[in-house]
Amino acid sequence: MNTRTFLSPLVEQSQEQDSHEADVVCPANFLKFKLGQVIAPPNFLNVGPLSFTEWSLTQLCKKLGPVVYGEGTSKSVPVDFMGSVTTDVFDYTMNSLVQNVDKPWMIRGYDDNCRAILDGKYPTVSNTDILQALDTAITESNPKGIRLAESGVYPDVLSVKTIWKDDTQKGYGIGACVRNGEIGNRKVAVLPLIKIHSCDNSIVTNVDAFSFEHVHRGSTSSLLYGLRAAIASVFGMAKEVADRYFSAFLTPINLMAELDAVMGTDIQDEFRDLILLGTKGSQTMGGLVNGITYAAQSIEDQDLRVDMEMLAGNYLLRNRVLAEI
Repeated sequence: MNTRTFLSPLVEQSQEQDSHEADVVCPANFLKFKLGQVIAPPNFLNVGPLSFTEWSLTQLCKKLGPVVYGEGTSKSVPVDFMGSVTTDVFDYTMNSLVQNVDKPWMIRGYDDNCRAILDGKYPTVSNTDILQALDTAITESNPKGIRLAESGVYPDVLSVKTIWKDDTQKGYGIGACVRNGEIGNRKVAVLPLIKIHSCDNSIVTNVDAFSFEHVHRGSTSSLLYGLRAAIASVFGMAKEVADRYFSAFLTPINLMAELDAVMGTDIQDEFRDLILLGTKGSQTMGGLVNGITYAAQSIEDQDLRVDMEMLAGNYLLRNRVLAEI
């Protein structure tokens, strides 16, 4: 009998999403385009025509760039143009261009949508694979007090936060944020995480020296092995992130100038106000980190929230704090 863990609901959620997915690998020139949709040969994929998402259309146009502009180009077939033409023009253009490509492509479907067009050798490390590898690592190490923090399991991306150890005196926990993408939009990643108990803010970083990130290349088994090894080593890195965080309150900054440098000048006024509120008036590097991570809590999509929390963590790690000078 399988033992349920706190990750079991997330695994089951991911498995349910898997039931909507279908992949096909075939030579690109076997594909047909009709009514603005892509159709794989019946012997490769027993599903109906697939409609493009903005992401998969961008990938398709990028892959067809060399047909139009020559091998080695970084140019793409204009995505905005192809997304606005009539289906007759779209079908004719794509059917003409794809006949010049004999490389294998992977078409990833979700229900009636084409969610990605990737290289035929793309290793399909699924969100379920990642969750099960994380579950195994947790079961094998059996840490006391481990718990799940806010996490998101979506068809295309995964962001799971686990807290492994708490420092009750300083008021924070350390752990890992594990991420994945199934459509060529995310690396497999294990990132150090600290959770501030007093405000529930999370700080994540993917600065190279502090994190494990691997593109989807090589075998699935090697990627999962690297994931499990990274989980074992991430906690020392998380402790250093915590030390940098507390030292950052000794480093004064020009708050508005630094905010604009980190976030850009075109952020919405409401979000800027949340950041300033989250600083609690602290004109320090630590105050800005608190402000950004406080504002991040207003983002419902957990994957996008982690992106914002990484802005704060990377700002912290890429700048020397006063205590280190």
